[in-house]
Amino acid sequence: MRLNLFVIQEFIAKAITLPGEGEIMDMMEVADPDAVHAVRSFIRKQLASELKAEFLRTVWPVTLGLLYLYLMYPLLD
Repeated sequence: MRLNLFVIQEFIAKAITLPGEGEIMDMMEVADPDAVHAVRSFIRKQLASELKAEFLRTVWPVTLGLLYLYLMYPLLD
C-alpha cells in the first residue's frame, strides 16, 4: 500500500473551503447572485484578516512536516 503524504493537506484544504456561490444559491428560496457574491467575499476577507496568524500556525507545521517526509522518504510503500 503506497503512503499518500498529501491526505492531511487535502483535508485541511477541504475543511477551510467556503461553500461555492452555486451551492449557497441552491439553499436559497429566491437566488440572489449579487448578494451571495458580496456576502461570500466579505466572509472570506474577514476570516483571512482575523484568522491569519492562527491559520499560519496550524498549516505551516503540517506543510513543513509533509515536505520533510516527502524529501526523506519519497518511495514509501
